[in-house]
Amino acid sequence: MTMTQPSGALKKRYPRYNRVISMKPAGFKLQNRDLEIIYQVYRHRFLSSRHICSLVYGSDQRILRRLTHLFRHGYLDRPSEQAVPQVLGNRPIVYGLGNKGADLMADRLKIPRGKMDWTTKNRSVKNVFLEHTLEVADLMVSFELASRRYKNTRVIEPEEIIAQSPPETQRLSNPLGWKVQVRDDWKSKKSYTVVPDKVFGLRTVFDDLSHYESYFFVELDRATMPISRSDIRQNSFRKKLFLYWQSWRQDIWPRHFGFKNVRVLTVTTSMERVGNMVKAARSVDPKKKGSKFFLFTSKEIIDMEHPENLFKNIWYHPLSDVPISIFDR
Repeated sequence: MTMTQPSGALKKRYPRYNRVISMKPAGFKLQNRDLEIIYQVYRHRFLSSRHICSLVYGSDQRILRRLTHLFRHGYLDRPSEQAVPQVLGNRPIVYGLGNKGADLMADRLKIPRGKMDWTTKNRSVKNVFLEHTLEVADLMVSFELASRRYKNTRVIEPEEIIAQSPPETQRLSNPLGWKVQVRDDWKSKKSYTVVPDKVFGLRTVFDDLSHYESYFFVELDRATMPISRSDIRQNSFRKKLFLYWQSWRQDIWPRHFGFKNVRVLTVTTSMERVGNMVKAARSVDPKKKGSKFFLFTSKEIIDMEHPENLFKNIWYHPLSDVPISIFDR
C-alpha cells in the first residue's frame, strides 16, 4: 500500500528555543511594529508574549507572527531556562533581547553597545531571576496599561529619572541605587546599598495644564524572606523597610535623584502577609507609627485585564486600616 502525502505538504517544524540559520523566513523586513516590540523587551529585560501583545498595537495573531520572525532573525531571544517544564509551566513564550536587537537599540538610543553576547547571557539566566523579572514586568506592564486608560497620566521611565538626576548620580555604575549609613545594635556605623526592584514615576497633567509628579520604589516580595529577624544584620523584609526609612530620615532621595515625593510600593503574595508587613513598617519608626510612604498590596489584586485597579484604593499603609490610592497625598 502506497502512502501519499496530502496536497498541503506538512511544514517543517522550527525548534522552539534554538535558532537555526537555515530556517529563517524569506523576505523578512523590519516594520515599525517590530521596533516597538524590540524596544519594549529592551525596557523590561524579559517579557512574555502576553505582555508584548498587551503593550503593542495590533492583533495578537500578527504580533505573535512578528515575534517568531524577530526570534529567528536574531533580534529577540528565547531564554532556554523556560524550556524546563517545572520552571514556567505551560505559559506564553518569554523573550529577551537578541544581539541584533541590542545593536538596533544602541544605534537608535545612542547608548554604548559593549561587547555583551546577549544569546550567551540569556542562556545563563536562572529560574529565580527569570521568574522575578517577569513578576516585575507584570506590575510595570499593568501600570503602563493603566496610564493609557487615564489619558492625562503617563509613566516616567527610569532613563528619564536618571537623565534629570544630579550629575554625580548619573556617573554612578547603578544610578538607581544609593548608599545609606545606619548604626547597628553596637552603635557602630555601617553602610548599606539599597537597590529597588524598579524605580519609576507617574506624571499627571490637569485641565489647567498644571501637573503633578510622584515617584515610586518597587519591591516584589515572593515570601522567600522572613519579614522580621531579631538581628538587624541578617536579611529580612523589615531590614529593607528600615533602610528605606533611614534613607527618608537622612533626606537622601532629594540629593540623589532630585525629588522628594516618593513612595515605596510593595507587592507581596497574600493579604495576610500584607498585614504582617504593615506591622513591620510601623516597627521601624521609633514612634511605632510608620508612614504613608510605605504602601502594600497583594499580587492577587493585580490583574493585567483590569490594570486600572492599580489606581484604586488597594494600597495599605501603617497609619490606617483603610486602603488608599497611590494618588492620595
